[in-house]
Amino acid sequence: MVDDNSLRKRINSNEVPIDNELPNKKPKLEPSNSVDNVEVDAPVWCLKKAQEEQPSRHCPYLDTIDRGVLDFDFEKLCSISLSHINVYACMVCGKYFQYVLKPTYTFDHIKMIGKNTKMSRCWDGTLYYPGIIGLNNIKANDYTNVIFHAFSHVPPLRDYFLREGNYSHIKRPPGDKLALLPQRFGELIRKLWDPKAFKAHVSPHEMLQAVVLCSDKKFQIIRQGDANEFLMWFLNTLHMALNGTGKTSSSIVYKIFRGRMRQSMRKVLPVDASDESRRTLSETEEYKEQVKELPFLSLALDLPPAPLYLDERMQNIIPQVPLAQLLTKFNGITEKEYKTYKDNFIKRFELLHLPEYLIITYDRFHKNQWFIEKNPTIVNFPISNVDFYDSLAEDVRDKHKYTTYDLISNIVHDGKPQTQANKGDIAVDSGRYRVQLVHEGTSKWFELEDLHVKEILPQTITLAESYIQVEAALIAEPDNEELIKLKEDLNEIIQLQQELVTNEPSEVITNSSSSGLSKQERLVWKVGDRCMAPIKSGQKQMAVIDGISQDKVAITFTNSGKKDMVRLSDLSIAPVEEKKKYIFQTGKQNAIKKEWHLERERRKVRAQKKEQRRKQMDEQKELEKNKWKNFNAKANAKNMKGLKHIEVTGSAADGPKGQQGPPRGLSSLDISSRRNTTAFGATSRGNMESLF
Repeated sequence: MVDDNSLRKRINSNEVPIDNELPNKKPKLEPSNSVDNVEVDAPVWCLKKAQEEQPSRHCPYLDTIDRGVLDFDFEKLCSISLSHINVYACMVCGKYFQYVLKPTYTFDHIKMIGKNTKMSRCWDGTLYYPGIIGLNNIKANDYTNVIFHAFSHVPPLRDYFLREGNYSHIKRPPGDKLALLPQRFGELIRKLWDPKAFKAHVSPHEMLQAVVLCSDKKFQIIRQGDANEFLMWFLNTLHMALNGTGKTSSSIVYKIFRGRMRQSMRKVLPVDASDESRRTLSETEEYKEQVKELPFLSLALDLPPAPLYLDERMQNIIPQVPLAQLLTKFNGITEKEYKTYKDNFIKRFELLHLPEYLIITYDRFHKNQWFIEKNPTIVNFPISNVDFYDSLAEDVRDKHKYTTYDLISNIVHDGKPQTQANKGDIAVDSGRYRVQLVHEGTSKWFELEDLHVKEILPQTITLAESYIQVEAALIAEPDNEELIKLKEDLNEIIQLQQELVTNEPSEVITNSSSSGLSKQERLVWKVGDRCMAPIKSGQKQMAVIDGISQDKVAITFTNSGKKDMVRLSDLSIAPVEEKKKYIFQTGKQNAIKKEWHLERERRKVRAQKKEQRRKQMDEQKELEKNKWKNFNAKANAKNMKGLKHIEVTGSAADGPKGQQGPPRGLSSLDISSRRNTTAFGATSRGNMESLF
């Protein structure tokens, strides 16, 4: 047997052992310090020695990483040079230093990032969808977080800022602070959509510092603000930071969100002005209607006022209104008065161009001298297939590519509105903001409130007090299988309807066989036409055609509502009912004053006659009323009111029957009566002639 000392010497000296000296023949050890070269039956201390001498296959510094001090959401500022260029973080101490490190997104990754259906896992094991992660609320910046989330789910805007090369070449004047806004927004977008994030949440600290700097402290981290005001400021400032101009194609912001509308505005006439002065003022240039086209980034919809009184249970009534009713503001017909400090104006709106992504805001907050009032009205809106066709002007409807939209994000405000304190800038009882987003890859809806993320049902979205919505247009995709199948189904339905229309005789020409009649003399009847049809007595009355066969027509008489079948040859053309047209209905502004005066006099005469007829009817009613009063007075005086004495019941109209004597307390009066059914009007009413 070989002792341990000799084996140790041989292993250390890399000598090859002799075969007969070992109890079991093993392969010879190669001149290496690897554990694989040590015999399996070697002692434990020998294996440990080989493991210690083996070169490490892993980084020896991984154990020095302190995850507790790492936070990549704070400002990237070198702790030595105070520079923002090429900054990286030390994994041991968490400090930032300057070096050349810059992660990028490839085009293929950007193309597939919105269609990803797999969940990612961060270092602590938390599962999340890229883009559906919480934003840290530092103090009172939830009104900005919801806007960042909503814009991060607009695919063209997201794809633009995922690649820094799209906007890094844009040059701003030296010292311009707006150059910081797109840079910080791009960094935030890349953090939100990172599939290999370190943590399942992001802190928008750098982005908020850029917002405070660019807005001159109008929007701050420590003070609650209005999400709608921040939305409009952010879009316009981001457009200017990207060197945008007044053209729609000058920046990515205007390309996505900008639309056009037509505004018709006229000044309200003074209330105390006379009729002549009103007509004179309406012809002046100041009070004429002015029409102009205006661009818009969002559509502001007005909510109906909340009820002032409580319901039967002494609780506040929460009204509900459909979205279609609110969209009537942009139909070009609905007018609304807008008051200013000096004059009042009446405006009408209609849409001329719909953007690719439409932003809708609801006017929930109203400021007065003391506080801000919130309208709690619930808006009932569909999540998909919202059609804005009726809101477009008639001359641009056919030119539009898309009018149907789907909801992709919904911003909700909960609680009371913000009320500024007397001293200080911190808002009290300002409520909270949350956003509801749809994940494009899985079509699931999620609700995000600061760091809290949860999945919700689409049916619960309409139950909240929506404040801001982002709608995505349904643009035709040539490669979309669902759209191709839907197109085939629609074409099949249209073809079937056309076949039914061609086979059904919806039009019939009366006397079509007679070649002697001209085209003007032939009568062409259609379903729904008004005509004169004969009745049983031979007279003709107005009727409507319900159906047409080869020889007969199904009609419905307008007066009686009866249905009948008549022959085609018996129909005749119905007379045209001409409505009375007054001078004020012609729309002619140059009407003669004499005709206006005559029309006014005719109206006065008609009003006087109507009042005279009303007085005559009142006098007649008063006369009948006095007669009944006199009758009651006589009946009460003779104690006859309400007296009944019946022994044998006769017919209802005959009164008492078989009375053998006068009633108690009366003289010999014959109360009983019989009705003569052969003579009209011969029935006596209990022989009451003695009462008159």
